[in-house]
Amino acid sequence: MLRVSLKGVWAHKVRLVLTALAIILGVGLISGVYVYTDTIGKAFDGIFADAYSGIDIAIGTESDFSFGEGTYLDEADFALIDEVEGVDEAFPVLQGMGVTVLDAEGEVLSSGPGPPTFVSSLSPAESDGVSGFTIAEGAFPVGSGQVALDRGIADLGGFGIGDRVTVVSDVVGRLDLTLAGIAVFGEDNSLGGTTWVFFDLPTAQSVLQRPGLLSGGAVQVTPGAQIEEVIAGIQAVLPDHATVVSGQDAAEAEAADIQSALSFFTIFLSVFGWVALFVGSFLIYNTFRIVVSQRTRELALLRALGAGTRQIRGIVLLEAVTIGFLGALLGVGFGIMIAFGLQLILPAAGIDIPTTTLSIKPRTVIVGLAAGTVITFVSALIPARRASKVSVMAALRDDAAGPARGGFLRRAMVGAVILVLGLAALFFGLFGDTGSGPSPVVYVGVGVGVIFLAVFVLSPLAAGPVTNLLGSILERLTGTSGRLARRNAMRSPRRTAATAAAVTISITLVALASTLTGSIRGTIDEVLADDVVADVIIRPDGQFGDPTAAFAPEIADRVVGSDLVANVTRIWVGWGIFTSETTTSETTTTETVTETLITGMEPNLADFLPPDAFQGTLDPGPGQVVMEASIAENGNLELGDSLVIEFEQAGELPFTLVGIAEGPAWAGIVGIPASDWISASGVDQHSQVYAKAVEGATADELKAAVEPLLADYPNVVVQTFDDLQSEAEAQLNGVLNFILALLALAVVIGMLGVTNTMALAVFERTREIGLLRAVGLDRRTTRRMVRAEASIVSVFGALMGIGLGIFFGWALIRALEDQGFTVFAIPWLPSSASVAGVLGSLLFWLFATGLLGILFAVYPAWRAARLKVIEAIAHL
Repeated sequence: MLRVSLKGVWAHKVRLVLTALAIILGVGLISGVYVYTDTIGKAFDGIFADAYSGIDIAIGTESDFSFGEGTYLDEADFALIDEVEGVDEAFPVLQGMGVTVLDAEGEVLSSGPGPPTFVSSLSPAESDGVSGFTIAEGAFPVGSGQVALDRGIADLGGFGIGDRVTVVSDVVGRLDLTLAGIAVFGEDNSLGGTTWVFFDLPTAQSVLQRPGLLSGGAVQVTPGAQIEEVIAGIQAVLPDHATVVSGQDAAEAEAADIQSALSFFTIFLSVFGWVALFVGSFLIYNTFRIVVSQRTRELALLRALGAGTRQIRGIVLLEAVTIGFLGALLGVGFGIMIAFGLQLILPAAGIDIPTTTLSIKPRTVIVGLAAGTVITFVSALIPARRASKVSVMAALRDDAAGPARGGFLRRAMVGAVILVLGLAALFFGLFGDTGSGPSPVVYVGVGVGVIFLAVFVLSPLAAGPVTNLLGSILERLTGTSGRLARRNAMRSPRRTAATAAAVTISITLVALASTLTGSIRGTIDEVLADDVVADVIIRPDGQFGDPTAAFAPEIADRVVGSDLVANVTRIWVGWGIFTSETTTSETTTTETVTETLITGMEPNLADFLPPDAFQGTLDPGPGQVVMEASIAENGNLELGDSLVIEFEQAGELPFTLVGIAEGPAWAGIVGIPASDWISASGVDQHSQVYAKAVEGATADELKAAVEPLLADYPNVVVQTFDDLQSEAEAQLNGVLNFILALLALAVVIGMLGVTNTMALAVFERTREIGLLRAVGLDRRTTRRMVRAEASIVSVFGALMGIGLGIFFGWALIRALEDQGFTVFAIPWLPSSASVAGVLGSLLFWLFATGLLGILFAVYPAWRAARLKVIEAIAHL
């Protein structure tokens, strides 16, 4: 039977290639992601090992915040380390972010998207490489007028020792400095592609507005001292939030943090590989189902020669395992090529991510081989079972009839039950209270999967009427070929539906992404057009997705000085944690801890962001807070309630709820007075400034008047709200394009299923095509007939996918309504004339799928047209 299986695989090379290709593409993406992220992790392991190689003990801090900047130590506390027995020398360090380096023309110096710019203190005491950085040229920076840069950014800007360098701080504004030194990290120009700006410690504290504070430091112990004992002594003199670990442990912890961050990247990208394999499973199922039907006589002869049902089933499954294993093996190799290509492409695109020699772990190979082999095996189980049940006498008859039509009623009933169960799970996950049970994501995922199963079961019921309608339209355009294609598509609803299933899944995801993007775009447009009463906004340039990005207060002061400005409001944004209690029963109280954005606001904020309705006051005084209604509702808070907000620097502070606002403009806002925000965060920096023009002046005129005032601050941008809408659309289109690029793999696999099915259908209809040719059908019309049928099947799958995608998008938008997503939009037409705008259109994908069906049917159509008439008529 092994020989029979292998001969069966080899005898159908086209089927082998097309089926294996689906596995190769899916496994390739998964393996490529694993290899590339493992390689980055390996590179960072080496970087951190080098960074801490000269450090015996590392001092740092810990924080309860996931998104904050980190906590600090007092210099006075750090000085106590020198008194600990076994300490030879301690090196204080302050590090942070929030600066921008300008080039010689005064523009932001950047090679493209990549890691942020860091600020750090660097002193001659660290000249032995304690921090990992050493001065390769020049000297250490000393005083408020000197700076050092890492060699990477210095070379990019063409800076030499003694040159003037302009650095813009998010807190203290523009700084004109002298380049005292150029630093390197070991043998590298920088640390993992990041940008570093160095000052002496007092200057770094001034630039970051953290006087007397440190982020940590390094300790060298005296020869012969036990590091564990010295660590215990240091911990005893430092506050509780300080962390004291060995240099080796610190390197491992930093590497673990990178691995944790990479794990999200790995999971996100590999999901698209698993989606591609899921789509491929339908291709595999349909291929083996058709092949089993076509090989009925062959299988029956084997039964007649004594093969048992288990042997017949084994033949089919062994063929599946062989194809799956070969495809998975090639997929792993393809994934390694993808990872290698990314190492070459990303640096060329200006994305400088540290890499090293490719890291190919056993896990990558095992997961890749197992995924491809198991999915192929499982997909072939049902066809194999059907093959094993073939009756010898029934199979020897020239009878290819499918199941009796009576089965359609049973299919409708079963499909309806499955659909109801899927909808119940989906809506419970989106709107129900899961309590202490599984995450809502689990219910949503199960619901989506069950709904897909229901559509797969029910789709043959719709295949006949829908393909008849589509074929009728095509028949009017193409005549005979369209009429034949329509009848062929209608002939076997189950085959048509099974072929379209792979297309349906991929287009569902495309339609879901487009619908969500269109709805988010609609919500943003509605808020900016109707809910914000301002003419221009001043905000950090290129930081649309980071609400905490900030700039110096001097910028707002300049804006106020314009004659065309009637009024402004400043906004401060940072992270905070507030705890609320919800009573779920007479004896049970649930405590909810929420890390959320805290807005520092001026008394006139409501004039710029008018609510639809509000309770209390929207002008909080010291120790008071206002918030959007859904936040108060979720926290079980009412006017007059007391709550505690924890800030990363100031700790827990008490507040009283004095205002509750409703409306999209206030979505997500928890507002406190600006003075409280500045006091709690320790810095004064603005995230946004809204400005209104004087009467008679337009938004464009105000923008033109303000921009020259901020010309020496290229890190901020002045925008009208039309500008902001355009940028929001560009950002959303960028995200959508990225997702669609990843989903393109699933679309290609879905279309390969069409190719495979049409190739098998041509083989199955060889005699029929021969007879048509004999009565006058020419080769051109034959090719058109096959391509038209493929197009009908593809569009049928796309229609189901678009419908499902719109439904899932609607459900998600309704579930996110409390988060401010109030607009549900179906993007039938392009949002703009750009490529991104066209790709977001559902009608584009409907037509594109039809054209892809024609394209992917070129080979089967060519084969059909090349059949010799006499041989085709004689074919059995």
